[in-house]
Amino acid sequence: MTRLADALRRAQHPAQVGQVSEPFQIPEPAWDSASTEAAAVEPVPDRKWLSHDPIPVGDASVVATRAPHDFSDRLACKLVTDPGLHPLAVEQYRRLAAALHHAKTQSGIKVVMVTSAVVAEGKSLSVCNLGLTLSHSYRKRVLLIDADLRRPSLQEMFKLPPTAGLSEGLHAKDECELPLYEVSPGLVVLPAGRPDADPVGGLTSGRIGRVIVEAAEDFDWVLIDTPPLGLVPDAALLGALADTVLLVVRAGASPCALVRQAIETLGADKIFGVLLNAAATGTVVSSGSDYSYGYSKRT
Repeated sequence: MTRLADALRRAQHPAQVGQVSEPFQIPEPAWDSASTEAAAVEPVPDRKWLSHDPIPVGDASVVATRAPHDFSDRLACKLVTDPGLHPLAVEQYRRLAAALHHAKTQSGIKVVMVTSAVVAEGKSLSVCNLGLTLSHSYRKRVLLIDADLRRPSLQEMFKLPPTAGLSEGLHAKDECELPLYEVSPGLVVLPAGRPDADPVGGLTSGRIGRVIVEAAEDFDWVLIDTPPLGLVPDAALLGALADTVLLVVRAGASPCALVRQAIETLGADKIFGVLLNAAATGTVVSSGSDYSYGYSKRT
């Protein structure tokens, strides 16, 4: 717990805050939110924050077969469970999962933050595909935490009910058990809950550290989806609590200067690797073949 306490202290110094667009709205959650000050209250040490009975909501492979009429369905067509996705794209996620599995046997990493330098890089899709690969191909129990509290997407991606989630848990006046949803065998999601325009108070509280520690005790892997590093301090705060970080970069779109800044913010030693997303056919070659997604471990 000493390392976690040190990380929480480092997290008290956020990076520069930029402008973000208005988050989409969902119905009022079942829990009442408290003020930001309530997030600073330390939890009881033996409190269980995560439900031990995830609510089954169906299989993500079923979601992937739906016609792409809306946001979640369009993304679902790019999931590794979609039979229409190029097999080499699926193989690259398996390669990434294999690299993480090997690193875990060597150093014990378990909590992986997935972020990007700017918006629209494909980080949420990437974290979903990594979670599906680890749970389906490696038969591991995986928790996806939607920590993009300003503009959450996993709740809509997996068509979860508009319930309370991490945001309400961090700001609730009283302690509460956070709901979990099993979206496919072995893959569980902790939704963000209601969008929060200013989640920094909750992300600098002792509660978020307790949630992550408990998640690491209960699951084989914990994957955290966060906002981009270049806009708000959220990802930098959460990065201090993760074992390692995957940086998603969109081919031909990510500004090099902002990618370098993101690496400097996190520290090069903290970054496990870079996932190149949306590479044009022929841009990246592996074993003589072209593919749409690439993974490169930092050296």
